[in-house]
Amino acid sequence: MTTVSPMALRRCSWFTALDRAPLTRLAVSSTFGFSDRDDWLYREGSPADAAYLVTRGAARWVRSDGHGREFVLSVLTFDWAMHAAADAIRGGVHKHGLQSLHRMHYIRIPAEEFRLALDASLDLTKRVAAAMASDVHALAETAGTLGLLDIRGRVAKALLETADAAGHARFLVTQADVAGQLGMSRQSFNEILSELRARGLIRGGGRGSVVVRDRDGLRRLLRAGS
Repeated sequence: MTTVSPMALRRCSWFTALDRAPLTRLAVSSTFGFSDRDDWLYREGSPADAAYLVTRGAARWVRSDGHGREFVLSVLTFDWAMHAAADAIRGGVHKHGLQSLHRMHYIRIPAEEFRLALDASLDLTKRVAAAMASDVHALAETAGTLGLLDIRGRVAKALLETADAAGHARFLVTQADVAGQLGMSRQSFNEILSELRARGLIRGGGRGSVVVRDRDGLRRLLRAGS
């Protein structure tokens, strides 16, 4: 088992102000790990017994609808970023699942040791609280998008937010996952993409990507769908 050094934890901004003694205790109790493509770091309903410092990777944040069907809440990319801290603090079980999109590297921090570190650092507590507030805001924004926009408006919004300066919108997940995030079926999502291509607003950009040709046209579609 590879030893986690205190300096490795300090690469995450959350731990920069943590004193040496609690930082060392946290490092000693932590372990390195990795998950391959489509592996689950944890599943919804599994014990929330750790927080994770993900050093590299991307993943689907997944939740079930109560009928055995899973849908993607969000796609998360990581670069020395903490995840599942709120679950580790609260205890119990995970309210969502996290599934790797490709090989993901992480440091597993036991929940009890993480809570002790919070007790030792007001700065760490503030950072965790800010992150939790940000997650709530993101989920509220997603809910607002589903509730206030029609399906064409949702697709237009997703394309505008995903496209880079050159207009390339590359989705890290499957079309079924994107459709699920937008609250529609894959068939409906593909039909709208075909419609947007026919109207000259987008064109195909290769596997898993779309090129936005007319941002103003998508903005008009977004306004019309609200």
